[in-house]
Amino acid sequence: MNGILLLDKPLGPTSHDLVAWARRVLGCRRIGHCGTLDPAASGLLVLAVGAGTRLVSHLTDADKSYHAVFVLGRSTDSGDAEGATVEEADVPEDAPAAALLALEQMVGALELPPPAFSAIKIAGERAHERARRGEVVELARRSMTVRSLGPRSVLSHPLGPAVDAQMTVSKGTYVRSLAVELGRRIGLPVHLGGLRRLGCGHFNLEHPQVVRPAARPQPGRSGWWIDLPGLADAEEMRQTALNGLIALDEGIDLPRATFDPNDEAGRRLLWGQSIALSALTAPAAFGALPEGGRVGLVARARGGLSHLVVGRLTTVDGSLRVAPERVLSLTSTAEKTDSDA
Repeated sequence: MNGILLLDKPLGPTSHDLVAWARRVLGCRRIGHCGTLDPAASGLLVLAVGAGTRLVSHLTDADKSYHAVFVLGRSTDSGDAEGATVEEADVPEDAPAAALLALEQMVGALELPPPAFSAIKIAGERAHERARRGEVVELARRSMTVRSLGPRSVLSHPLGPAVDAQMTVSKGTYVRSLAVELGRRIGLPVHLGGLRRLGCGHFNLEHPQVVRPAARPQPGRSGWWIDLPGLADAEEMRQTALNGLIALDEGIDLPRATFDPNDEAGRRLLWGQSIALSALTAPAAFGALPEGGRVGLVARARGGLSHLVVGRLTTVDGSLRVAPERVLSLTSTAEKTDSDA
């Protein structure tokens, strides 16, 4: 059981809650997510299943797109609507227009501190655990990039005057940090009033295999009850989730070539050794990639994926080669051949 599972995360549960649900439904322990969504956020949660967990770091590197709502006039200790109020202020009539302009000016590279209520570890402990104890948590600034802005508007929000925007951001960008920075630029307290992830890398919520669980509180107990609407039978839920699994080679958004795992070059590749690009059945697009560019190499057996390699292009003595970073063998001998490079 190997692949990528796309979930439309509902509001309420944590990302880990959804991972635990997928483990129960699929009967597979090896499942990890590729980018946390807070309980107050919804949208695309990418899960790696089985051998796919070996690709989590690669999948997490992908840019992500969101629909974000920024509420003007109030800031919170967590940066979102769930937190305690830190500051409030009246919102001038021209503030929403100023906020839209400020968002446009935030496109590009930024250096911002992550929220105190985040999963970043400090001396082995999550920052949010310290913040919840009332400790002052100051995290170092880090690179965050707003790649682009999509449609944006002024809107009426139950929490107050607000603006919303679609945006694509780099790995490691906290939209709550963008809310704080937006407030600094317009001279008003601002918090993130809503967030929905629309896409991750080349996947988005319109993908036909997205699985859409529902969540509801458990009466008298902490936590959430998660299921698939209209499906009460466990086997039906399992089959629906299985039908949602996407092949691992479709999960990597990379130029691809094929190789033969039984010839000398293929065996060297599976041993974690670099091979000449000429040993592959490579598309012309490989030649246009810069040195260090990532590529995906696949081998198939009986119509199915048998091996998947994520590698980087490198030049040795003027010859272009592929150096493997991740080597996944999905055959019955996977335990003997699966290796890191």
